[in-house]
Amino acid sequence: MDAVVTDYRDAKGALAARCARAREANEGQLEPALTLATLYGRAAGRVAAGLTATALVVVAFVFALVELGAQELTTSPTVLFLCALPAAAPVYLLTRTFATLNFRRALKARYHAGEGRDAIEALEEGVFSLATKRVNGIRVLGLSLPLAAIAMAGPLLLHFAVYVFAVHLTADLQMAGFPLKLEGFTIWIAASAMMVGVAHAALVVLSHDFVVQLVNGLPRRRWWIPTLGWTTLASMVPGIVAFGLPVLLTLVTGAVIIPLMYGWARQQHAYEEQLLAVAGASAK
Repeated sequence: MDAVVTDYRDAKGALAARCARAREANEGQLEPALTLATLYGRAAGRVAAGLTATALVVVAFVFALVELGAQELTTSPTVLFLCALPAAAPVYLLTRTFATLNFRRALKARYHAGEGRDAIEALEEGVFSLATKRVNGIRVLGLSLPLAAIAMAGPLLLHFAVYVFAVHLTADLQMAGFPLKLEGFTIWIAASAMMVGVAHAALVVLSHDFVVQLVNGLPRRRWWIPTLGWTTLASMVPGIVAFGLPVLLTLVTGAVIIPLMYGWARQQHAYEEQLLAVAGASAK
């Protein structure tokens, strides 16, 4: 019995000593790891905002198609579409705040964990290493989902600006009885879903591929050009049947939207890389 007690005490003492060594090795890592909380919060906020905006645009597409089929057009699809990006803003702020606080709390809890074997192994891996892995795990989605939202909403926002200018500021069109209400743009949303829905989906997929390339190793400088080409080709299904007009609109709109999308993603990626480098240097 005494031997068992002695072995238990020895094992407990060994764990305590191991925990103390691991915690000592991590003394200079906790603060740099905590600085990554902001980076994680930004990425998590963009994930939630991107999902929110994308979902609202898809629902607007569905509503517009249903109403067009029933020949009962309302302003609901257009209003829902116009609210997609603004609605993403509070979602981003709330998610960013919550994710940042949760990240910091989880890291502190991991650092001050007890002397259990799992807690010690986590400490031996390194608090900064754990924080970096968690940040890197969300970086792709943190860029690709906002790009997905822009891919779905951006082109139609440009079209809406043209629609407002043409309908509300051109007296000739008003005199001709051109629809002045938002129901008129609901038709355009439905038409876009039917004619270039495949192109929207293709741009979402291609944008995700771009982000993966960006995070894992910078892609070539003008990566947006092949994206524009593939998206335009995708618009031919079934856009080519409408005398090629949807294809032309996709080409022109994409030439404006895609470089801006990819430029924004590059800026965000460069900023994140800088923060990771500064934090990594502080953790050494």
